[in-house]
Amino acid sequence: MKKIFNISAVLLAAVTLASCNLNKTPVFTEDMSFAAFDKLSISVAESGEQVLIPITIASIDPVKVAVAYSVVEGGTAVEGTNFKLKDDSGVLSFDGKVRTAYIPVEIIDQPGKFTGDIKFSIEIVSAGSLQVGANSVCTVTITDNDHPLANILGTYTFSDPVRGTSWTGEIRKDPEDVTMCWFTNPCNISSSWVGDDIVYYGRVDIEAGTIAVPLGQESEYKYSGTTPVTLCLIDNGLNFYWTEGDDYIITITDGGAKLEYPSDYGLMAYIIGAGQIGNCRGGTTAVKN
Repeated sequence: MKKIFNISAVLLAAVTLASCNLNKTPVFTEDMSFAAFDKLSISVAESGEQVLIPITIASIDPVKVAVAYSVVEGGTAVEGTNFKLKDDSGVLSFDGKVRTAYIPVEIIDQPGKFTGDIKFSIEIVSAGSLQVGANSVCTVTITDNDHPLANILGTYTFSDPVRGTSWTGEIRKDPEDVTMCWFTNPCNISSSWVGDDIVYYGRVDIEAGTIAVPLGQESEYKYSGTTPVTLCLIDNGLNFYWTEGDDYIITITDGGAKLEYPSDYGLMAYIIGAGQIGNCRGGTTAVKN
């Protein structure tokens, strides 16, 4: 009976507190209405296509209003060269029937020219009788189609012929170094561990058709706040070791459509004192999706 009594007492206290609560529920009024971007950032490929940037009106009922916008100076993407506003007026009109309207922007392709990822921003200058919301600037990143490593970037299906297992991993570009790539899951790391804080880099030699992955790399993630996940070399008998500074050489074939690991040695993601969280054997291959 003691347990039931205690629960009843808690419920009674909660009801009493609720009945005595003098705080009023916030009420949204018309004078609070505002216009704002749905997103603070958008990413789009350098494809020569159009991107639509949404602005939404927050109000009790849809309203008829004109929202003025402009390009923010100082972006790495140049208006007229890398992108073009489809409407030169710089005004987005809401007809009083919809809450969301779109700024159309043409992305200008630069075929064969490597510019790297570039950005521009658009800001809401005014919103008529409405306020300008907190999300008043939207930044658009134009991802370059002509990256030197474009052929090997993307998602792959990896296959371990010894264990008969397969998994998905991504090869990403480095934001600054065009000779470097990053593996999100090079050795069948358990899905519960995969993340942006456990990634490993490789140096790419396109002419030689190789990716040199330094052994002994440590993850940004720290197990128990102290111990990183180290990338190790293993043989097919699961004996593991590494010499810091040595490279694991992955071969690029079929123009980047396929990657091949050395036949005698694989990789392991290992936490010293806790064990491994993923491994693959020699002869592992990866096919681009």
